[in-house]
Amino acid sequence: MKIVFLVNHLNATDGWSRYTLDLATNLQAQGHEVHCLVNKKSAADFIQYDILGSPLRYLANPFLSFTTALKINKIIAKIKPDIIHITTETYATFLPFIKLKSAKTVLTVHGTYAYQPHLLANPFKRWISSMFTNYLYQKVDRVIAVSHYTKDHLLKNLPTSHLSDLVSKKITVITNGLDLSSFPPTSSAVEKNHVVKNILFVGGVKSGKGILETLAGLADYKNNFSDQFQFTIVGSFDSQSKYYLSLKDFIAEEKLNAHVVFLGRISDAELLSHYQSADLFLMPSLNIDGKWIEGFGLVYLEAASQGVPCLGSTESGASDAIIDGQTGYLINAHNPAGMAEKLDLILNKRPIKPEDCVAWAVKNDIKLKVGEVEDIYNKLSSKLQETSSK
Repeated sequence: MKIVFLVNHLNATDGWSRYTLDLATNLQAQGHEVHCLVNKKSAADFIQYDILGSPLRYLANPFLSFTTALKINKIIAKIKPDIIHITTETYATFLPFIKLKSAKTVLTVHGTYAYQPHLLANPFKRWISSMFTNYLYQKVDRVIAVSHYTKDHLLKNLPTSHLSDLVSKKITVITNGLDLSSFPPTSSAVEKNHVVKNILFVGGVKSGKGILETLAGLADYKNNFSDQFQFTIVGSFDSQSKYYLSLKDFIAEEKLNAHVVFLGRISDAELLSHYQSADLFLMPSLNIDGKWIEGFGLVYLEAASQGVPCLGSTESGASDAIIDGQTGYLINAHNPAGMAEKLDLILNKRPIKPEDCVAWAVKNDIKLKVGEVEDIYNKLSSKLQETSSK
């Protein structure tokens, strides 16, 4: 089967590219012919065409979508793909202008950009985006949501019950999968007995990740339970941003300086080492007025693969990445006292078994998820063959 992906890049430095790289790698290993239309080429071993613009440039920009689609049409005519899979949502704005021939289309929605009109403040741009969004969800053959939270977010925001009913019939939840070769499950999941507990966060330092809320919970934990912990923040940050400076101010006010470390970006080997030494993974992501949401959170599975329990937020896709009460807990990110109680429960009473965390990660092996995506491709291909034979 010939499959064309539309994605920003394949560097695995964000959710779009990580998802597509894992999916494309495994599909190619299964013998499929994979082509990737990208904004920037990477070292990934695929046929890549760098003809796309930066993803956010396509928000309410029909002229740019049209001119880019002209380039896409030339490549589609040459490849003659069976499946066109859009994994960066804003690239779905090409659909009104793409000559699909016999190709079937699949769109994966991750979170924030599943429904784009309400991201725009300008009424005219919001109207343009709404027209595009309504059309593309009618035209696309299948939609994959990476979590039930993302699916519900999309269906809730679609402007008409007719469109919502239509999309509900073509949308399937296939949660993100973990590449176990990059995060090999620990062979001996044992409870750790650190005196100073290691609490880990992995992700970009931005408001939607709930870091300020995390610090509030840690301050409550320090004041009411224990001061024997270190919170390590792994991920890129801008030391001059207002958000980062607000975090530093809060840390100073609550006397958390000795307990919080900003590491920035680190190597994959270093990241794995931090997971292995962690007692808890903590990321209570936020839903910011529906304009920023955490669709899933692959980092929860990365932590689980090393036997590490997780705390995630109820206002995110973490509900599909964490088994509440078995591999961690879902919490209210805005309740510091409640967060502190769960910190004490996991760190000091330790009801979560490391082996349960590992088993959950293995159950979410990327290879199993790729099989589910292949099933969708095959069903679409079968329908095409049935139509052609009539």
